[in-house]
Amino acid sequence: MQEISQLDLFGTGLKTAAMLFIVLGLLLLFLHAARKFLLSRRLTGNGPDIRVLSTLPLSNRDRIHVVEISGQRLVLGVSPGNITFLANLENPEKENGIAGGNDTDGSEETA
Repeated sequence: MQEISQLDLFGTGLKTAAMLFIVLGLLLLFLHAARKFLLSRRLTGNGPDIRVLSTLPLSNRDRIHVVEISGQRLVLGVSPGNITFLANLENPEKENGIAGGNDTDGSEETA
């Protein structure tokens, strides 16, 4: 009689462990699918294309960011409770001195 109850207890424990692994596997599968769906939706969303081009820390909490939003470059001041628009960079290549390789007005003289 005791042998039958031990086999029954072992079988019940085995069934319980198997069900636990099945539930945990389904949970992991669901979390993986949800993460993949949400990440792909965020990356390919219909919103504007936003990139942080440069960051300059001013203090431990305050920074200046140069961001590009749909091809337009903005300079933003960022603190924990506030984002302030500082400037709009109209022609970023010319402001960096990269446009023509020199700082002329664009008219070249020919000899």
